Formats: sequence, C-alpha cells, structure tokens
Amino acid sequence: MPLLRDAQIIEHFHLALLQVLQARLDQASYIVKGGANLRYFFDSVRYSEDIDFDVRRIEAWALADKVDEILASPAIRTVLRSGGLEVKEVTKPKQTETTQRWKVALAVAGRSSQSAPRSSSATGTATTATCSRPCQAGLSRHTHCAPRRSCTTRRKRL
Repeated sequence: MPLLRDAQIIEHFHLALLQVLQARLDQASYIVKGGANLRYFFDSVRYSEDIDFDVRRIEAWALADKVDEILASPAIRTVLRSGGLEVKEVTKPKQTETTQRWKVALAVAGRSSQSAPRSSSATGTATTATCSRPCQAGLSRHTHCAPRRSCTTRRKRL
C-alpha cells in the first residue's frame, strides 16, 4: 500500500466516519458543512482537517451520542483498517449545548508515531448559518442542500 499524505489520511477518516454515520443515523438528521462539505459534495480541491455537522430533526445531544458510539465501534475500526489506519485516542475538548468537538488521533501502518498526521476532529453544532442567496428548495435558512444538490449556492471548482 503506498504511503498516504497527511491530508489523504484525514480524508480517509472523514469518509469512514460518514460511511458509518449514514448507516446508523437518518441522513436527514444532520448536515455536513464547512470545508468537508465543499470537498465531498462540491468537488473542491481543498482538503479539510475537520468535519463539521449541523443537526436537523434531532437534538444535538443525540448526534453527540451517535458520534461517541461510532468512534468506539468495531465498524469504524474495520473501515479504517482497510486504509491502514487505527484510532489511537479520542478526546472531547469541547462539549457545550451548541458545539461538540472530538479530536481523534490516528495511527498509520508503516509510520512511526513521530511522523503520524495531526489528529482530525469532528464537530457537531446546533446552530444554522443563513445563506445569502435563496434556496431553490424553498428553505429560508439553510447551510447547504448537498444531498439534494438543489441550492443555488454551489461552489465552483477553483
């Protein structure tokens, strides 16, 4: 297996987290936002070091509990192992009513701990951003409409 760059390792973790999350929680319950949203849904060339979620139709604590469950699950370990990755440590440096943050330290097969990538993080928030343009789906407040690809705020590739 070729050695992956740090950004590719973090992206592999994000995609594994999303794969397991969508299998365990209705996708209508959360929205991926920020740089990860642009990368995974709008083909941005920019890598993201974290992954951000907004909650919809569930309480923020429910998403936090689900992320805790996933990070401790055999399912994510199996998906990560396929890319030569392993979760070494999970910390929760910020847990408030509006923001939950996890820092995940990853071990990479074939790399010493000194050359391992920075940890990735997952953040869930209960806030929403207001879009400056009207959404074609008719929503007055939204972060994005990536699953439906109907929002006029799609970003162009740089």
